[in-house]
Amino acid sequence: MKKNIILVLLSAFMFASCGETFENGPIDGGDNAPKMVTNIEWEAVAGGAIISYEIPKDPSLYYVEASYVTKNGTVRCNKASVFTNKIQVDGMADVTEHKVSIVTVGRNGKRSEPKSVVVVPLDPPIKYVFDNLSVVPAHQGLEVFFKNESKADMAIGIVERLEDGSVTPIDMFYTSSESGSFKVRNQTFVKHEYGVYLRDKYQNYSDTLYTHLTPIYDVEVDKKKFAAYDLPTTANSQLEIKMSQVWDGNKSSGGRTLSIGFPMDFCFTMGQKVKLTRFNSTYARNTSALQGTWAGGHPKRYEIYGSNEPAADGSWESWTLLGEFQSVKPSGLPLGSCTEEDYVRASVDGEDFVFPEGLDAYEYIRIKILSVWGYAQYVFLYEWTLYGDDGNGPKPEEPGEGEGTEPGTGEGE
Repeated sequence: MKKNIILVLLSAFMFASCGETFENGPIDGGDNAPKMVTNIEWEAVAGGAIISYEIPKDPSLYYVEASYVTKNGTVRCNKASVFTNKIQVDGMADVTEHKVSIVTVGRNGKRSEPKSVVVVPLDPPIKYVFDNLSVVPAHQGLEVFFKNESKADMAIGIVERLEDGSVTPIDMFYTSSESGSFKVRNQTFVKHEYGVYLRDKYQNYSDTLYTHLTPIYDVEVDKKKFAAYDLPTTANSQLEIKMSQVWDGNKSSGGRTLSIGFPMDFCFTMGQKVKLTRFNSTYARNTSALQGTWAGGHPKRYEIYGSNEPAADGSWESWTLLGEFQSVKPSGLPLGSCTEEDYVRASVDGEDFVFPEGLDAYEYIRIKILSVWGYAQYVFLYEWTLYGDDGNGPKPEEPGEGEGTEPGTGEGE
């Protein structure tokens, strides 16, 4: 029990501010400062360094402290207990010399005379992510692709530079995934100048990557015209909810099928012929490890078909395959483990699936679900939203000079 208490107290010290007085800490009646660590060495890592040393044989020694100033002027202070001979300094945004002051702190609160060491970090994660950003047009907006090999906590900001030169914020995306993409929607179908910048958890900012692009035209298909279309072989009748709840606009409204195994398919009419461009599927937030989001009956692999004259017997000859799709969990964590980013993708943003270009227009849609994320033999359905080209979009512009992404200068707005 005593060991557990000591470890908890040590953990608390690790996150305290430089020079903070620990009123409830262990007290030693002596007046002397603890001995200093010796044989200090360091190894450069991304955005910082690992400093190693020899710990003196001094029973009054409580912890080791390293303090330094980052590029943005923040004074950082990291601490390490006496049970390790290493301390990491981080949050350094530039590959230049950084002076680190090291002191030992006793159980009586006394501090040793400082020793300084100069470290030069490797490129920080924010630079790697920025150097690997790419931005492309997307339906009703843009899509940003990123690589983040260190899985660092990163905020990706989107801004727009207006004709008068002013910059206005558009969106912010938070991630710690190794790689991925996100989309910004609801933009007008004219040429925009967008900027993308990064902010890490240390409040370091990247430059801004500017690009000129025009969002791709499409519109949401009118759900008021949707209706279930029952066939002898579909799973429509196996739903414990009305099929109409799958397109009622309520992302938390849905239900499951009976346990009938896979594949299973569902059919409905859009009430109009549409050249589909993409669809969005949401799944309600549920933190149950085996039955919740990214588990249980959460759909994983899809096939989507279209038809204008579906055979009454439910056979597939009258159906055209429009696309095959794979659900992707942002974090890549195994079954039973999810990040907040995973939950937001499933229940708030939904997953986007883009159809191949040049599809014919179809009225009837048949979604075949091949597998789910968990071990269930049923599927949960929530909100489906389809988009298409109704032919009323602007004519494509000729690519102008300077089109494409280009690194900008200055910090993100």
